[in-house]
Amino acid sequence: MDEPEVPAYGYRVERRETGRVLYSFDVGGRTKAAAVVARDQRDRLYVRDPEGVLARDGFLGAPYVGRLRALPADAYDTGYRHRDERLWLTPGRATAYVRTSHGAEAWPRLKAGVDCD
Repeated sequence: MDEPEVPAYGYRVERRETGRVLYSFDVGGRTKAAAVVARDQRDRLYVRDPEGVLARDGFLGAPYVGRLRALPADAYDTGYRHRDERLWLTPGRATAYVRTSHGAEAWPRLKAGVDCD
């Protein structure tokens, strides 16, 4: 089966909030690819990649996990809140954990040299 190419450019900023941006690629008015990029206080970029676009292109330092059974034992609550989302980190900070009332996700860091400004 042929896998469609993911565009390297043409994404637009759909929404910008303090510390994060939602990028989307639309075709005919429908979103075909999207990524949320969040910045922590030390300029680390963590991303939500449910379609595996960034992972496939080798941009992630760890895997994105959309449904975690539990947070790592060494994860700590940063105190950062946005609506019902809570940000948790581990000492190594390779992955950010976003916890909501519906569960938790693991958002990996972008590899060095990859930037979404």
